Amino acid sequence: MADQPRDPNLEDILGDLFGAQPEVRRQLFFHRLERDAVVEVAGWRLLIETRVGINRATLMRYRERLAMDTDSDGSVNLLVVPHMPAGLATLCADWGIAWLDEVGNCDVRAPGLRLYVRGIKPDEPKPQRQPGLTSPKAQRFLRYLAFHNGPLLQREVARASDVDEGQASRIARQLVDEGIAARRPDGQLEIEHRDRLLDLLMGGVPLTQAAVQVVKVRPGSGTWMDVALQCRAYGLEHAVGATAAGSLLVKTVHPDRCRIWIGADNYPAALQELGMDPDESGSIELCFTQDRTLLEGRAVLDGVSIAHPAHVYLDCLQESLTRAELAALRAVALKKPIDS
Repeated sequence: MADQPRDPNLEDILGDLFGAQPEVRRQLFFHRLERDAVVEVAGWRLLIETRVGINRATLMRYRERLAMDTDSDGSVNLLVVPHMPAGLATLCADWGIAWLDEVGNCDVRAPGLRLYVRGIKPDEPKPQRQPGLTSPKAQRFLRYLAFHNGPLLQREVARASDVDEGQASRIARQLVDEGIAARRPDGQLEIEHRDRLLDLLMGGVPLTQAAVQVVKVRPGSGTWMDVALQCRAYGLEHAVGATAAGSLLVKTVHPDRCRIWIGADNYPAALQELGMDPDESGSIELCFTQDRTLLEGRAVLDGVSIAHPAHVYLDCLQESLTRAELAALRAVALKKPIDS
C-alpha cells in the first residue's frame, strides 16, 4: 500500500491554490490503482498518492501504474511529496506527472486546469496567500495589471476590471505584501515581479471560461489570418490568441489553433456580419466575451491584431507545445509589450 498521507497542511495548500476549502476523504483501495485520498475542491476531483521519499525509480513506477488506469473520469491524478527536487520536477513535466510538495511548490496540468508554483525552498515559510485570487473578479484585476506596462491607479484597474473598491484594495494589498507590486508615493500600483504575477494568472481558470460563447467556424478557402483581417476590416473589437498569435511571437510555434477573442455582446449579429456559420469541425474558435480585460494590451503585428503576449502565453498553456516553445512565449510575455 502507498505511504499514508503525512500532511497536516495539505488542505491548507490546496485551499490556497484553488481559493476554496477542499473536502478530503481518506481511502485505502481504489479501482486498479492505490491512492491515499480523494479530494473534492472547486469542482475538481483529485486522486492523491503520497510518497515520503522521491527518486527517478519511484516516478517510473508511478507513471507505469497511471498507464494501467484506462477508466478516465475527468479526475486529476496528483503525486504529493515532501519536496520535489528541480531535476525530478523536470522529469515530471516530461512525463506528464502532476505533483505537489508539502512546501507549496506544484506543477499540475490537466484539461481546464493549470497550477504552477516553483522556487519555495523547504526551509522557507510558505507564502501565506489569502484565498480568492483565483476568483473571476480577482483574475480580471490581475489580467488588467499584467496586460499593461506602466504604473496604474488602483481605482482605474478596479473600474476597468469591474471589481468593487473593497475587493480591489484587498487584492492590491496582498500583491504589495507579497512583493509582487509596490505602491508609489502618488498611490499608483507598479508591478515589480511580472513573472510572479503571471504565475498567479496561471493558477486561475482557463481564459476560455471568460467567454460567453465559443463558436467554431471554418475559414473557407482562406486561412485564420484572413478571418482575423476580416474582423479588423469590419471594425470588430478583437484580438487573436492561442498558437496562431504565438506563431507571430515565436517562429517555432506552429499555428495549429486560432482563437479570436471578440468583444461583442450580441454574437449572432457578429457572426452574421462576418458571414460565417457555426461548424463544430471548424479549426477557428471565435470567443465572444464581455470581459474587456482580455482585449487589453492588444497590438497589431504583421497586420493582425493579436492579444497581449501574456494573454497569448496563458492561452497557449492549454495547447500541446513543447517546454522550449512555452519558455520562449513566457520570455516574450515578460518583456515590454509590443508597440501598437
